[in-house]
Amino acid sequence: MIYFIRFHLGHTEEISTMTLSNDVTVLASAQCSITTNKDEVQTKIIIWDTKALRQKFSLHQAVQAIQSMAFSK
Repeated sequence: MIYFIRFHLGHTEEISTMTLSNDVTVLASAQCSITTNKDEVQTKIIIWDTKALRQKFSLHQAVQAIQSMAFSK
């Protein structure tokens, strides 16, 4: 039996939460806090296209942590 593992680069720290859209086409993942060059604490959120297996875009929030996320209908 052969298994394939695919790595998707984007997060540089531990992922704190993930959520999947209702139609299963978009995944959002958030990582734990990072410190920027200006000593600001930020959390990174990446929006993924699950069909293309690529990042759609990323967001940076000036918060310590994101513990949960959800998509609305």
